[in-house]
Amino acid sequence: MKILRQLLREFWLPLLLGAAWTAFNFYDRPLSEWNARTVLNVFGPTFFFMSWLVAQWYRVRKQQRVEEGLDTLHAGLRALQSPLLPCGLFLTLRIEAVEEDLERVFGEQSGYRWYGPDTPMRDVPYGLPPGLRDGRLHYRYGYIDYRDGVVEAAGVTRTEHPDYNTLHREIRHTACVFGYEPGSKSLSENEPLFAAPAATLEVYVGGTPKSPRVPPTFVLKSNPMKSGSVVGAFALDNTVVVDHAIQSLAVSPPDATGYSVSSLRGAFLRLTLDFFFIKNVASLPEESWPTLHNLQLWLGGSGRDLLNFPLEDLATQTTRDNPNSILKGDAVNPQILLEAEITGDSFAKNFRSVA
Repeated sequence: MKILRQLLREFWLPLLLGAAWTAFNFYDRPLSEWNARTVLNVFGPTFFFMSWLVAQWYRVRKQQRVEEGLDTLHAGLRALQSPLLPCGLFLTLRIEAVEEDLERVFGEQSGYRWYGPDTPMRDVPYGLPPGLRDGRLHYRYGYIDYRDGVVEAAGVTRTEHPDYNTLHREIRHTACVFGYEPGSKSLSENEPLFAAPAATLEVYVGGTPKSPRVPPTFVLKSNPMKSGSVVGAFALDNTVVVDHAIQSLAVSPPDATGYSVSSLRGAFLRLTLDFFFIKNVASLPEESWPTLHNLQLWLGGSGRDLLNFPLEDLATQTTRDNPNSILKGDAVNPQILLEAEITGDSFAKNFRSVA
């Protein structure tokens, strides 16, 4: 019975098409011309030709499934064999900067307030080649879109980071990458636009805790004296994106060993990023508090394995004033909170092994 059902599944379409083609060839002929031989001469070749085509379709589909299964199996075996610890973080913060902060940091950079509907297109390398007025101009960390000689939109992307969440938006005046221009002033290490967060990642192996009192399996924390380093900063109008790399996270308890990358499958993660500002000294207004635009968890210390968080997973984040802050006076403690459950499907989709 199972064989019969399988045959019906694979041959119903050739049967239907063969019968349809046969009917098309005979519908306007008199019945006297209908006989078994002529019907078989039309139906037989049509049926076998369509059977061959359908068989090729099934073969290709099966091959694709086998290849996808092998890729998933390879990733699973890699995850089982690869140690989870130590870990690092790569994150991109998105800030809607006020004009004062934007000018202080990017005012001397190429691309600051260079563009607009009444501004002539710049020469190469900041504009399109002579004779072109429409197109996309690529540079190291992004691109600029021109239409009729006017900048229409721009984007930030980093090809060296797998699955980097590209930022694309229309622009009116600014598209630039931060870099020390010749003769430009240096920035203070306390520049609030570049402030590195103190990161705490709570990992619950096995899934979401049933009670708030359940302690995490282990906790990963950045060094408060050296939370991270800025590895890229970009401005698209007043939207500033800053890439931070936190090379190593300290684990607590220290003896939390023996976990592999596959331990993250089905785990629950709670990430908090704490920022520390002082009003009127080094601070951002509340409307400029950062949000997460990229998050990657580097696994095993080798830099070869990572868990990526697409934008839909970051949509649940909350930026708030830290409710448990111990800071007083003019100190401000914004906090980003992100909670995520790493289901089997999301792990298979977002785990990357970079050669």
